[in-house]
Amino acid sequence: MALILLTQIVCSAPVLRWSKRFGGDIDSSPVLSDDRKTLYLGSYDHILYALDTATGSVRWKYTAGLEYYIIDRSTPVLSKDGNVIYAASMVGAGNGNLYAIRAIDGVPLWNVTLNGEGGMLLAPPAVGAEGDVLYTAGQDGKVYAVHAGSGKLEWTQRSAAQGRSMGDRP
Repeated sequence: MALILLTQIVCSAPVLRWSKRFGGDIDSSPVLSDDRKTLYLGSYDHILYALDTATGSVRWKYTAGLEYYIIDRSTPVLSKDGNVIYAASMVGAGNGNLYAIRAIDGVPLWNVTLNGEGGMLLAPPAVGAEGDVLYTAGQDGKVYAVHAGSGKLEWTQRSAAQGRSMGDRP
């Protein structure tokens, strides 16, 4: 069981504000909303959580089903305007899915399978400078560019290490 602690610095001494147990370990970094009122994180119970930072209570949770290991090790990423959470399936599922979830209530907006040759995504998505394109890399040795609003694949590019997966060590 994972435990997350949120502390507040008062007079140079950390003070425990709340703690929370989850159904699985946490192996990614949490992401804080722009207004600092919501904390987003994934757990090995295959759930993406949105937590109230003041109380630790669950605002919402999202799961794509146990067959999809969304967010287990992938750090969620906020859209440029803070209205959408992007998450990648990085462990176990072998599906290479990328998800867009509405940040306010956890409603899924779209998901797309990128790694059609099998395998998983190896990196959390990165939001482009304009906020309209997401970039990620797959175990199949490709870099993917996806339209942030629709989930439409914009382009793919094979890595320079032809014949080797990006996950392979030299």
